[in-house]
Amino acid sequence: MNSLLINYHDAVIYPSDLSLLDSSTAWLNDACVHFQMTRLQHRHRQSDDGQKKEDAITLLDGHQREEKRQRVHRCGQGNDEPHVEQLEDLFLDPSVISYVMHQCDEDDEDFQDDVSNLYQAWGLSKLQEQSTTTTTSLSKRKTKRIFVPINDQYAQSRSAFAIPGGGNHWSLLVWEIRIIRSVSESESAKSEHGRTDTQSMGEAEILSGYFHFDSYKGYNSSAAKAVAKKLSKVLTCTQSSIVNPNVSVVECQTPQQNNGYDCGVFMLGFAEALALDDSGFGSQIEYETALKTRFDAMGGQKRFASGLRKSMAVVIRELASES
Repeated sequence: MNSLLINYHDAVIYPSDLSLLDSSTAWLNDACVHFQMTRLQHRHRQSDDGQKKEDAITLLDGHQREEKRQRVHRCGQGNDEPHVEQLEDLFLDPSVISYVMHQCDEDDEDFQDDVSNLYQAWGLSKLQEQSTTTTTSLSKRKTKRIFVPINDQYAQSRSAFAIPGGGNHWSLLVWEIRIIRSVSESESAKSEHGRTDTQSMGEAEILSGYFHFDSYKGYNSSAAKAVAKKLSKVLTCTQSSIVNPNVSVVECQTPQQNNGYDCGVFMLGFAEALALDDSGFGSQIEYETALKTRFDAMGGQKRFASGLRKSMAVVIRELASES
């Protein structure tokens, strides 16, 4: 009987899903991907709130650190002014991306409402609002990273899409949205009417970048580009002040799977590995270096996939026993 095992923050797992993790050769489905992305999201929220993590996700031996989500660093070019960088991560459910790709059509009369709702739900409106808030004399950098599971079926046309949960390959797209706002001393000056002098306020620059990590190099390139193009419509739905509005997906050097079934596990491992770094990268070499370091620390080619399968299965059984 395929009765419900757990409902983890709306990510549901059935015995048939758990069997995919118990198998060493099974291809992970949407339910397994959603579960792990939800775990990563929940851990990120706990870390932001300064709470103790309720379950250890990482495969790093003895890894107990709480992720810090705000850092102060020096410019390094003779400028002693500090930069304050704040980072927010969002991990998306594959069904949401399927909805965006196959049900949010630009020809539909509701398209603008659909992307506006996503803009709100993903916190992009809040990100924009925070960039215009009066602050102290600092260069403020607000970064949001959105971890997007990519399935090769997302490259299909709306009419060709027929089987939800189908597809042959998973990869990871990291969408980085960075708002940089220069803040001057005069920003805090008030006008004679007691209001902030908006003429002197530093203007925000919005930079958007897409980094693709594919464990079977090139297989999901077209799907990643198609998703990035559609996501860009969400970012520009209410404003167009994007420094780099043209969609360009950076294909990053990525550890490769050596079989035909571990793509989903590799994708989830990549998401975890990159989420462990709290600084935000912004460049291809930084992403690649961080991923290689974490990949090796999480067991490398021998243990990276098998270890994550086992750890996910263990956590599911623990949660099931508690429910």
